[in-house]
Amino acid sequence: METSAHSTNIVLLQASARPDGDSSVVSHYIKSTLNCDIIDLLDYTIHAFDYENRHKNDDFLPLISKMIENYKVWIFITPVYWYSYSSRMKIFLDRISDLLKWHKPLGRKMRGKSMGLISVSNDPELQEHFDVPFSLSAEYLGMSYLGHVHSYTNNRLLSAQTITQLQKYLSKIT
Repeated sequence: METSAHSTNIVLLQASARPDGDSSVVSHYIKSTLNCDIIDLLDYTIHAFDYENRHKNDDFLPLISKMIENYKVWIFITPVYWYSYSSRMKIFLDRISDLLKWHKPLGRKMRGKSMGLISVSNDPELQEHFDVPFSLSAEYLGMSYLGHVHSYTNNRLLSAQTITQLQKYLSKIT
């Protein structure tokens, strides 16, 4: 996990299969313009949700506890894989069920926080309704949904249009 030297209320949760991929380019651009921390899910072992709670000792509970206790704004950054968000992000979202089933007091602390989404791909177009799982999850959890912006990269570079869209999106957060 990369953290800033200053205290912040904003965390970027990056969920790519590559630590230095296009999602990282977007995360580091945001970090250069906004006081925030970056958490890369590649740095954690988080297993899929299961009803037997067999994975209670993986990294999910310590990570989500830290996020709940330290950050008011959570921005999820995911690449677009096969027209959807990454499997790492899906597993992380599924594991929030742990907080509904076994750690309810901790889960209730998510209420009043904010969640946003940034998708990243090499295509300027994105399938309609990409963000529905995030907006509905935020609503269900009592979090404010900050919306979604799609980022387009080409050879690890952000286009001027993408930078403008990101700046507009981030202005709603700060």
